[in-house]
Amino acid sequence: MAVSVTPFKRDLSLDEDGVRMVASFLLEGGVDAVVPCGSMGEWNSLTDEEVSKIIEITVDEVNGKIPVIAGVSSTSSIVAARRARMAEDLGADGLLVLPAFYSRYNFLGVLRHFELVAHSTDLGIIVYNFPDAVGYEIPTPDLEMMIEKIPSIVGMKDSTTDMAEFMFRLTRLGDRIAVLLGNEPYCFHGLMAGSPGVFTSMANFNPKIMRMLYEAAKDRRVDEARKIYQAMSSYFELRRRSRRPAAIVKQAMVYSGHKIEPTVRPPLTELEENDKELLRRIVRNLEEFCGGQLSDIS
Repeated sequence: MAVSVTPFKRDLSLDEDGVRMVASFLLEGGVDAVVPCGSMGEWNSLTDEEVSKIIEITVDEVNGKIPVIAGVSSTSSIVAARRARMAEDLGADGLLVLPAFYSRYNFLGVLRHFELVAHSTDLGIIVYNFPDAVGYEIPTPDLEMMIEKIPSIVGMKDSTTDMAEFMFRLTRLGDRIAVLLGNEPYCFHGLMAGSPGVFTSMANFNPKIMRMLYEAAKDRRVDEARKIYQAMSSYFELRRRSRRPAAIVKQAMVYSGHKIEPTVRPPLTELEENDKELLRRIVRNLEEFCGGQLSDIS
């Protein structure tokens, strides 16, 4: 699944033409689904009206050819539920939902948050476990209880950094919901562990390489998958060091020829000049790697 960026103009306003271009590029790039208004889409800086417009444009552009899994997260359970209803009305195929994170972990609060969203829509829900952002990890036993109480939970985007816990969730939950690796730098490890798929932001500028990794892992061509992951490693290293994933992806898109600005909304910031030059070389190297390897994978 490709998590799409939200293009902004230099004045920080929404670039609607850019949103359409991103959706078209991801569709043509062969991704299995597109996820607008997620963390990579800077959901926390978007108004309800902007979320509505982004989902509307994305649904229109992909035209039913791939699913649109709409990000409808909010620190307000009421707003998240309202956005979920709106996404369904606009034609989205599913929802990606973060738990509320304005307080310490409280299972009843998290459960109530997802119940409100579920009661507002008939769409399937992907629970977004993102401890780096929300400040806590949803324990696996609590996830089991949530699945039992909310039948519309159909998947989990697990952006944990604890691969032992990810394996535990795959074992405990994988026969009931789709447990998908959500933390992209761990894509190789998640696929090798048995994740049925991954969420990728690299697809915004290079949709080929994650497809190559996925196909190699699915076919258990481990050495080949490892080689592909090693080609990605410089990108992941820069991303982890800079801690500016949206800025990195947008700048990489500029270097790969997309007609968007690398603008991110405050409090996010763009890359430093030395990191931009390093990223330029990384993008070029990844394109060369895919050009030399893609025919062997397809």
